[in-house]
Amino acid sequence: MAQASGTTKGDILCKALALLEVASEARKQGKRIAILTKDKQVVTEIVGGNLYGVAMMIDLDRSVVS
Repeated sequence: MAQASGTTKGDILCKALALLEVASEARKQGKRIAILTKDKQVVTEIVGGNLYGVAMMIDLDRSVVS
């Protein structure tokens, strides 16, 4: 990922942790973070972290993707 985006592994880790923090805070406030289509249909929802701090994403069919 780092090489593909022209950055460092450390940068990727910092961005991932920042996204996880934003998702967790949004969830505490009753908000959601999701990937939408142009028609604002939810494709994937980021639902925060699990016990290991890994972000969990839910697909439209509600299967878990991590």
